[in-house]
Amino acid sequence: IVTNDGNIFIIDFVDACESVFVADLATSLFHLLVDQQNGENRAQAFLQGYQQTIPLIEEEINVLDMFVRFKLTLSIIEDLHDSNDTDHPFIQSCLHLLHKLNNHSTLVNNLCL
Repeated sequence: IVTNDGNIFIIDFVDACESVFVADLATSLFHLLVDQQNGENRAQAFLQGYQQTIPLIEEEINVLDMFVRFKLTLSIIEDLHDSNDTDHPFIQSCLHLLHKLNNHSTLVNNLCL
């Protein structure tokens, strides 16, 4: 897509669909959290900035973790279908994050504080 001023922007429609906005927020969090080195810090900074503009209500915070796990699981399934390589670094990062979220069920909710 090219704008009038000559700047080029790319829109990725892979995850585009009509749904609740918390699902879009979860997709962003998934991409931040999958970074094992500083993903939690980046996700927390993202959420703090986000909530300065659009504060999350309790119901949204309560379902955010579920949406992150759903996006994570879907990504694992899609990537395994595409590659069949369970040792692929991205798949391993996703599996590590899913395991971490299962062991720390309040991780995503705590990032919202």
